[in-house]
Order: sequence, then C-alpha cells, then structure tokens
Amino acid sequence: MDNHGWTGALRCCCCGVLIKRNPRLGDRDQHYCGKAGCQRARKAAWHRRKYHDSAAFREAVKKRVRINRRTWRAPERSEHPADGTGASGTDGGVRELHAQVQEMRLLLSGMASHTTGIVNGTDLAACLERYTERGRMLGPVEA
Repeated sequence: MDNHGWTGALRCCCCGVLIKRNPRLGDRDQHYCGKAGCQRARKAAWHRRKYHDSAAFREAVKKRVRINRRTWRAPERSEHPADGTGASGTDGGVRELHAQVQEMRLLLSGMASHTTGIVNGTDLAACLERYTERGRMLGPVEA
C-alpha cells in the first residue's frame, strides 16, 4: 500500500500537524511544516541556536541593534515624557512617527520632482537646496 509520501509519524514541532516529507531535504530531519507561522518559529529557533553558539554572530547582532536604535530614534527626544507614556513615547508611537515622517518626505520629494521635472534624487536634493537658499536670501515674508 502506498502511503503518499508519509514516512512514520513526523509531526510539526510548532503546530503538531503531520508533515508530508519534503524530498528536497534528502535524508535530513524535517521538524516543521510549511505554514508561515511554523516557518517563523523554525527561523527563530535557528536564530536562538546560532546566537547561543557563535560569539561572532552575537557581536554582529549587537552591532545591528545599536545601528537600528540610532536609526529609529525619534527626532525630538526631549519632547517625549521620560517614563515612556503618551502616544509618541511608546515603541509603536516612535515607529508610527517615523513612518509619518518618511511618508511626508516621499510626498514632498514627489511634489518637488513633479514641479521641477527632475527624477534623480541627488539632482532633486541639490535643486531644493538652491531653492531654499534663494528663499533665505529674500528674507522673511511679511503678511
């Protein structure tokens, strides 16, 4: 009787579902099914093992974390409460603020690109810098 690819009682370590053997793995053990959540769990387990076993990997992760903290830092840190309360003091609030700033930058660069006809980012930045300098030379606008 053909068992259609089932070999024994292989069960996913994450969800417990019976696993259909993947022939591309050869004779290696298969512990996780193909569901997205189970694959995330597999990758997280690999990351934990690698972090625990390799000092070089630990240092690389710590360096990435330091860089990401500098990159995701809120522009005006002093306006946020020290205890982390408030919408922009939480981690999600900082990400939301960063996303809004990115969206505004994209919108402004898109409008400037449409207005000037310049598509290249560096040329557009230079053009905007020139416009800004000209505006400063004109002085304050009185209403």
